[in-house]
Amino acid sequence: MGTNLYLHGPACKACARDLTEPLHIGKRSAGWVFALHLRSPDELFPYEGNVPATLAEWVELFETEGFTIRDEYGVDWTPAAALLVINEGVGKRSTPDSNHRVDPELPYDETYGVFS
Repeated sequence: MGTNLYLHGPACKACARDLTEPLHIGKRSAGWVFALHLRSPDELFPYEGNVPATLAEWVELFETEGFTIRDEYGVDWTPAAALLVINEGVGKRSTPDSNHRVDPELPYDETYGVFS
């Protein structure tokens, strides 16, 4: 079983990101480290324009007034709770490919493109 996290909010005046549609933060799956959804560094997935490129950019959005982290079951999460899950670092790692970057120094896997 897994849990997808989404960022809900209005258009961001500071960064011009249009969040009328929720942004997929990533997925927590039983037995796996968190799969953090990031914008592809090599532009393989150009439709991801609004997705942050780093965890630091996600954190900026988490802390912006008017934004809410919500899972697929409608439960709201605090930024601290989401970061705890993202940084837990317990579980199997993805297989590196064009959609996944695995850095053993990070507690999460970086995932690009659409996934659920």
